[in-house]
Amino acid sequence: MQQPLGKIEQTGSCLCGAIKFKASGNIQGNVLCHCRTCSRAKGMSPVQLIIVTKGGDADIITFTQGEDKLQVAKGYGDMEHLFCSECGCGICQGLHAFSSYFRAVFPSTFQIEDGASCLVPEIYRPRCHVHYENRLFDWNDDLPKWKGGPPGDGMPGEKVQVSNSGAVIVTHVS
Repeated sequence: MQQPLGKIEQTGSCLCGAIKFKASGNIQGNVLCHCRTCSRAKGMSPVQLIIVTKGGDADIITFTQGEDKLQVAKGYGDMEHLFCSECGCGICQGLHAFSSYFRAVFPSTFQIEDGASCLVPEIYRPRCHVHYENRLFDWNDDLPKWKGGPPGDGMPGEKVQVSNSGAVIVTHVS
């Protein structure tokens, strides 16, 4: 597994405010995901995911309000999506079997507004696109784009970096 990109200690809430939470741990990845599962579950593509792993004794997600409003939807395979039963806002997602070790959180739920801006701090900005082969259209930005996942994501197999238009740039084997 790669070295963490940094630490996260961030509060957030669902759209209606019924659920409030704190995300704590190591930032293991920060991506714009184009996979069909994320896209369909959120009704948009790409979905920004910050992958958080346990960084000590604290739980990755601690609910400070409204845990009774939390619902779980089963996704593809062992994937589960946690959301608010009142407003439907996604809180986090991940593989059920690894829920105490890692979760993906959504920066759009973070409490970062300062009255003048909703821009996320640099550490919460995405580092790359993943599952770019599933994009709905080409993204013309400077972020690296990976057909599947990037090198160092812990998954075996080819790691294919592509251009904005999807043409292969380089293939890594991990």
